[in-house]
Amino acid sequence: MNIHRTPFSGRNGEYYSEDPYLSGTVASQQVYGAATKGVYAYIKHFAFNDQENHRGDRDGQYGLATWLNEQSARQIYLLPFEMCMKLDDVELNYLVQKDDGSYENATRQIRACQAVMTAFNRIGYTWTGGSYALLTGIARNEWAFQGMMITDNANTGVFMDGYQMIEAGGDIKLTYLEDSARFDFDQDDVTTYHYAREAMHRVLYTVANSKAMLGAMPGTDFENAMRFTTKTIIAVDVICSALIVLLVVLTIRRFRPRKKRQ
Repeated sequence: MNIHRTPFSGRNGEYYSEDPYLSGTVASQQVYGAATKGVYAYIKHFAFNDQENHRGDRDGQYGLATWLNEQSARQIYLLPFEMCMKLDDVELNYLVQKDDGSYENATRQIRACQAVMTAFNRIGYTWTGGSYALLTGIARNEWAFQGMMITDNANTGVFMDGYQMIEAGGDIKLTYLEDSARFDFDQDDVTTYHYAREAMHRVLYTVANSKAMLGAMPGTDFENAMRFTTKTIIAVDVICSALIVLLVVLTIRRFRPRKKRQ
């Protein structure tokens, strides 16, 4: 979703264009198409991710500090994100409980764009994923974005403070390392509890308004078990591997020089 600012940018192969309207138009169609299938697509990197060599993905406080005026921010770099967040609604199918306790199919309209990934860089001296003005002031208040916001890779983002993130309007961190959470949650602190509750609400809202639930009935127990398709793929891999080994053995035996009989 970012803009081609120079031919030497490290992510030009993934960015759409140097033109914000073209970028927003193409990206919007992809986000909308995914939403019609019940998929929430993360649009990234929000925002002003202008270069790759020193974006802050190493241990420490490395990273780009972007300085720009409001006109260039809104007319160029934020426009593709705004176009996606203001997409038309899509129809969502779900189950609703009737007065007699039974359930029936129902539909509702939801915003197509429901997920955002923030960037490594800073706006001035403030990390974008911790910028209240960007996440809440613009995205949530001005553009009425209701979905969830995730950070970029937080394994090495030392500056990606968890409390700063949820206070600014972010929700989750992209990390699988406990130490990278960089957030000591204190449920007894009223302020921390409030922001964390709001973040969890947005995460649950986004997931519930997708096909992730697969029409599950209320009261359904979810198990973290291996799916049938995964078992099938593993079985096919094992069988194919065994066949390859067998073919290699047969090929070696076929072309191996044989001893001449005396």
